[in-house]
Amino acid sequence: EASPRVLGGVFVGYTWGWGASLLFGWAFENIKASSKPKLFVVGTADEFTSMAQYKMRVEGLAGGSESNEMLVLEGKNHFQIEAAEYDQLVVQRAVAMSEKIVAVLGESSEDKCSRKDD
Repeated sequence: EASPRVLGGVFVGYTWGWGASLLFGWAFENIKASSKPKLFVVGTADEFTSMAQYKMRVEGLAGGSESNEMLVLEGKNHFQIEAAEYDQLVVQRAVAMSEKIVAVLGESSEDKCSRKDD
């Protein structure tokens, strides 16, 4: 929320579990409170965060289901979703999310990319 230049976030394999809260708990509240769109890429076999936990956490984020999404990869674990074979899929979803954000802001992607100060 602190930077108007950040329009949203893509989180690949973000961990929400108890263990992660010990290391990354400081970031949870900022992500939870941010009204900016978020995309979480998760595997159904994640070793660190259950699907029930992911769903509960994403549903509880500011912005609601209209601006927060999950890309769920069936049968994949935490480390598999970070493999190069999923890069194109993740990029496609991130670009689609970016285009949606830009459309809401009323700016074309050409205008956004042509700014000299960005």
